[in-house]
Amino acid sequence: MDRNETETTGYIAPKPVASEEGSLDHVLDILASHRHPFLLVGCAAQRWMGSAGTMTDVCEILIRHNTLNAVACDLLAMERWEINERDPEDIWGNDPATKCDADIVLRQTSTENEDEFRYLALWSDAAYHLDMDSCITIEVPDVYCCQPILVEETWHPALHRENGWWYGPRVHPDTKVPNSPPSAHPNALFFPGLPRGRSASHPNPIFVPNLTTYLDSLIYHAIHYKTRKPGLWAVLLWQLKNLTRYLYLELDHQQLPLLIELEEYEFMEAYLGRFVRKPRFVYRRDEKGEFEATRVREWDPESLPEWCWTNK
Repeated sequence: MDRNETETTGYIAPKPVASEEGSLDHVLDILASHRHPFLLVGCAAQRWMGSAGTMTDVCEILIRHNTLNAVACDLLAMERWEINERDPEDIWGNDPATKCDADIVLRQTSTENEDEFRYLALWSDAAYHLDMDSCITIEVPDVYCCQPILVEETWHPALHRENGWWYGPRVHPDTKVPNSPPSAHPNALFFPGLPRGRSASHPNPIFVPNLTTYLDSLIYHAIHYKTRKPGLWAVLLWQLKNLTRYLYLELDHQQLPLLIELEEYEFMEAYLGRFVRKPRFVYRRDEKGEFEATRVREWDPESLPEWCWTNK
């Protein structure tokens, strides 16, 4: 699916995957009762954008500012959630929710799986600076992303390369990749024993913002929230770095179309100009048994030494 089609439909719908019951089905039901979509943001969302950033135990969702209190009250009424209060014994600030600047942070009263989200952070769309009623969204399979997968495949750095050289994140199994290597798609989206947020049979979908909408929101946080919301500001810098790294946004063929679509393109252009990619090396022991390391550019097959090809 090309970018024009994405803009027309508003999201990309993945194929349902049969699995176990979702632990957040009741959250989907409450949002549906308010005619409200489930819009995932934060660390969990960026993994569906192809970024290999670490998951936390905080699920962050966006709520319209005029619906925020009503949704929170309905969740609390189920007695599965409570208002999160800082643990007085947590003197080192290890609780990630204490560093979250969301409008409301709820904590599960009990969890059945140790890998479940323990907290639910409710962000008002006004505070997050992301208009829910106008942003383009992408449908994703779940809130839990066991491995980084790029669902909005139009931003894959290698998807349409004429020379067939593959690098970058894996894409959703439904994404058609001509002459793709086995590594282009994951073997599975979900794994036994790990939690699911949404049951495969649940009628209500889960969305994330599309990449450019999300980046514009992160850039707003960078400009305005360093002192007002320092927890959010710190996390956005990490997310911005990871999205740039794993989507290769500093490369010309990624950067130019990105800047055209961004509202805050000047900030992003300066950021990408300063971005320094972590170096990558290939290693071997040569004919004399000596260790040899060669720095390569994974997007450029011509940067690989000749022995990489002869050893295949």
